[in-house]
Amino acid sequence: MKKIYFIVLLLITTSVHGVPLVDSQYKVGEARFKYMFWKIYDSELYTDNKQFESLDQEVTLSIEYQRNIPKYRIVDATVGQWEELNYAPEKIEKWKETINAIIPEIAKNDNLSFHKNNNGIGMFYYNEKLIGKIESKEFSEAFLSIWLSEQTTQPKLRERLINP
Repeated sequence: MKKIYFIVLLLITTSVHGVPLVDSQYKVGEARFKYMFWKIYDSELYTDNKQFESLDQEVTLSIEYQRNIPKYRIVDATVGQWEELNYAPEKIEKWKETINAIIPEIAKNDNLSFHKNNNGIGMFYYNEKLIGKIESKEFSEAFLSIWLSEQTTQPKLRERLINP
């Protein structure tokens, strides 16, 4: 079940090439997510100091999708990952409403990026355009934890993102 949620979520995300903020950051690592023989997405992680230390630092995760992905699948996959990470159900329900209002339908080659600044404010970019801003450090860190937490359902992908 963990893999299914992660696969769907990965089918939803982007590549940092679509975020203007990346010009001031450095690529830490990159990872391709595949399911069986299907390419789902290519992801890249950026920070201001060329290394990932913790979710407290400024971070950008960029995902370039290699498939069309309906919005509802992204939302459901994100919720599934938060459940796997054992976030409280009431927080997950609130966050679900937030991402449901922001996340668009994804087409092949679309880029969806998430940037968290040092104050914890999170910003979603879709094909280089700001589509949502969340002023919640807790949300920002929970979203990034899907890929960057030590408890992620995809430890090999995490390893490629944080240890090039």
